[in-house]
Amino acid sequence: MLTTADGLRELDGYLLENLRWIYSGRHYKGNYAVTYQKLKQLGYRSLVHEYYKFKKRLPVRTKAKQTEHVQSAFCIAVI
Repeated sequence: MLTTADGLRELDGYLLENLRWIYSGRHYKGNYAVTYQKLKQLGYRSLVHEYYKFKKRLPVRTKAKQTEHVQSAFCIAVI
């Protein structure tokens, strides 16, 4: 279960690595020739960015309730 943005950053890194592999067909350092901008043009969206965008749209609540709501709603959206 993802409970912090750090977990999303780690997952983002994994996704980027594999998207570069899918694009190039190989696992090697040259995959970084596929730039982040190119992946964004192809439709990639950072999970960390999307999480904070989602969190910003929530109504203002007490800190405890907001954290519980964000974690459960975002985990459902990620799955």
